[in-house]
Amino acid sequence: MHRKLIAAALAAVPALALVGCSTVPTGTVTVEVRSLPEDIAGKPIDITVRANGEIYETLTLDSGTTIALEAVPLGHTEIEATDFCSVASQMNELNPTMRLVLEDSGCTLTG
Repeated sequence: MHRKLIAAALAAVPALALVGCSTVPTGTVTVEVRSLPEDIAGKPIDITVRANGEIYETLTLDSGTTIALEAVPLGHTEIEATDFCSVASQMNELNPTMRLVLEDSGCTLTG
């Protein structure tokens, strides 16, 4: 009886190890709204983040706000700040971060 339980437990160990290896690599996208131009200052700005052509997250941010989105799938990543700017970049395992800073002078993309 005990041998069957031990055998069953040992058989489950490789299956659990495989489950842990099947995670999809992800990255982090950060959006910081420092200040906005006079014509849209004081209004919240709509942000859309797309990963590989699919909408990952939609947000509404105010000036002085920073948000980090975790677990964004790696690949072609786009960030659109409605009525302000739109940027795109490739996130991969060597460069799994992307940061967009919105200021009244324009948008700056790093990462």
